[in-house]
Amino acid sequence: MNTFTKVIRLFIDGVCDETSADIVDARVRSIVDVVECQVFPSGLCTIQVAPNTQTTDTELRLLRHLTFDKYRAMYACDAESSHVSRIEILLIGVHKLNYHYVSDRLYQAIQGLVSCRFLNDDDNDDSRVELKYDSRKLSRFELLSMMHSLGYSAQIDQNESNFGSGIVVVQIRIEGMHCNSCVSNICATIEDLPGTLGIKLTFQESIATVTYDSRNLSLTQIVTEIEKLGFKAAIISDQHETEPSLFEVNNQNDFARTTQARKKQSDGIETCFIQVEGMTCTSCVDTIERNLSKVKGIHSVLVALLAQRAEVKYDPEHLLPSQIAGLIKDLGFRAQILDTATRGIDIINANIDGMTCASCVNKIERHIKSLSGVKSIDIALLTHRGRIKYDTSIIGPRDIIMQITNLGFPATLLSDDYKNDDLAKLQEKTTKKWRNTFLMSTLFGIPAMVVMLLFMFKWKDHDSVPQIRDGLSYENVIMFGLATPVQIICGRHFYVNAYRSLKHKSANMDVLIVMATTIAYAYSVLIIVVNIILKLDSPMTFFDVPPMLFLFVALGRWLENVVKGKTSQALKKLMSLQPLQGVLVKLDERGKIIEERVILAQLIQRGDLLKVVPGETVPTDGRIVDGTTTCDESLITGESMPVDKVVGAQVVGGTKNLVGSIIMQATHVGQETALKQIIKLVEDAQTSKAPIQELADKIAGVFVPFILIISFATWVIYVIIGYTAYDSLKKHSS
Repeated sequence: MNTFTKVIRLFIDGVCDETSADIVDARVRSIVDVVECQVFPSGLCTIQVAPNTQTTDTELRLLRHLTFDKYRAMYACDAESSHVSRIEILLIGVHKLNYHYVSDRLYQAIQGLVSCRFLNDDDNDDSRVELKYDSRKLSRFELLSMMHSLGYSAQIDQNESNFGSGIVVVQIRIEGMHCNSCVSNICATIEDLPGTLGIKLTFQESIATVTYDSRNLSLTQIVTEIEKLGFKAAIISDQHETEPSLFEVNNQNDFARTTQARKKQSDGIETCFIQVEGMTCTSCVDTIERNLSKVKGIHSVLVALLAQRAEVKYDPEHLLPSQIAGLIKDLGFRAQILDTATRGIDIINANIDGMTCASCVNKIERHIKSLSGVKSIDIALLTHRGRIKYDTSIIGPRDIIMQITNLGFPATLLSDDYKNDDLAKLQEKTTKKWRNTFLMSTLFGIPAMVVMLLFMFKWKDHDSVPQIRDGLSYENVIMFGLATPVQIICGRHFYVNAYRSLKHKSANMDVLIVMATTIAYAYSVLIIVVNIILKLDSPMTFFDVPPMLFLFVALGRWLENVVKGKTSQALKKLMSLQPLQGVLVKLDERGKIIEERVILAQLIQRGDLLKVVPGETVPTDGRIVDGTTTCDESLITGESMPVDKVVGAQVVGGTKNLVGSIIMQATHVGQETALKQIIKLVEDAQTSKAPIQELADKIAGVFVPFILIISFATWVIYVIIGYTAYDSLKKHSS
């Protein structure tokens, strides 16, 4: 053997004969630094590498490269492999179908991981995995912390050697929590402390079980951090230098809760809504939520990125909304307090069957108004429809529908689709109306223009145009025949709009168009009649004005409605991406699913726990409370690459869940979801005005009166000149 080469001895699990040994041998020789190798049917592998290579890096590269298909590479049991440590971990919620995916994630994320081998091959949702890692690069605590940051729930066997030294398990009672957001804030804060190995906390029990390394973290520090968040902490018990049978690195499976209606906020707790500008991504959202949650007196913070809005529950005895806005400004964002009376309020429309008289209506309205969170209710007996306004933080649409049904009147949530269909039909009808008006104007307007030009070039002097009789020329007869249908048929839309505008004591462009065409047409008819009676020459008329003016205005309005129609189609396609339903789950105290049922997405309420399996659409915006997955968020970001999601990560309603099964908690529902906000932005874009358009509208506000004044002044001046200096006027006109 060459004394100038270095030797690495490995054991390849899965090698059992010459064939498998040859497969591994070929794979080993593909490594650049390998000089020679020999793989035995027993699985032992001796590898010679170049003397100038870094042995440790080459070892780790070999271990990863030789872990493929059914083969698993590990160190041989000799003195050179003493720095490799072994640990067995129970991964909660990892099915065997995800073994390959989990292994790849661990290898990519954890530097120093030597091998990852799953020990069980059954269909259990919990899997045992053997990890071997380089103890010179990371400790067990760092390994577990990294697995926790990847979103995996890990339990370690008590028989693992050298694990219990310095480990403390303590139970702390926490008072002052008002919702699951408080739980998330506490867990996130404690997990960030160096030395924390795991925290288990439930909103129902209000008891936190914290496992930590006493060599890096003290109990006093933990209690202090909890109290900094505005909660009261009391130690129930602590166990020093223990070796727990099982401990959890993540606060998984502790989100057991019921799906009953949310109760009214605690006495003294108020809610304010703040408009936040300057947020660009979810990192900004996390910055605001995390920092505000640490302020004494703030009980929960919920920030919506697309809506640019923060909902903050706070104790008015400690701080005011203006101070909360100031805290957000200190973080580098622009903040403005919104009207709390209109925020957090949503409206639903319900179809109510079984009502026969006004007494039924009164019974329903009286009962629903008595519910906490309901602001108002209006029911129409003839249409069997009800409109309910409610506070989303107190009550949800599912509760309201259930209450009405329990009164003996079957109720269903009325979708907004019927409104959108009506609007689409109305838009289509309007587009057709202006298209037909344009075509009708074109049918008569183009010939009118041709006739006018023909007579203009043929007879340059108007007095020389052939006449049917005194005062009536062929040109005026033809132009009268072309202008009259346009004035009556095409002009009716403008006349109706002008009448409605004048009825409300305002003047718009329709008024101006009607006045211009009517005056031109009426003057032309009147002057012809006068000249016929007086037997004068055929006069100059303005029959060309109505067809051409109606033609261009109708063309503009037709194109405008075509663009609006295309925008409406895009909006309709966007609305079709909204999820239709979700799987509502109920959990026991251990976090196991005991009940699940499919409900309409419109009935999802804030705080609901929802199950999302691979391939399904995320039903609403929320946070993952159990499981890991990847999501296709191209709907929101336009990026086709899947995004990894772990416990605590935010998911967006309408996006696709790809690989893992997760349980999420709804945080934004109804009109508050990101998809609804996008739809709202598109709708607002159709009605919002650019600064230049606002300026144009201001000018248009005085444009019609200004034009009328100028026109009247021009007419008066010409009348005066006609009576006082007619010869001069005739001289200039000739």
